[in-house]
Amino acid sequence: MHVTPRQAQILRLIALGLSDKEIASSLGVSPRTVQTHLVRLYQEHGLHTRSAAVAFWLEKTFGISALPPLTPR
Repeated sequence: MHVTPRQAQILRLIALGLSDKEIASSLGVSPRTVQTHLVRLYQEHGLHTRSAAVAFWLEKTFGISALPPLTPR
């Protein structure tokens, strides 16, 4: 998974629970800029939600699965 340094910053802040407005304030950009970075990320990787983006990023970048492994019943 390729993400820009700014997208990685945004994903990290989302993972910490920040809103777009809080992320924008933290990075010194507008909330619309945050949303634009997310939309591009979604489009590039076929994602649809911020939680899916963070889960995908954690798994691909750090090998951390956001979900426990499936166990047969």
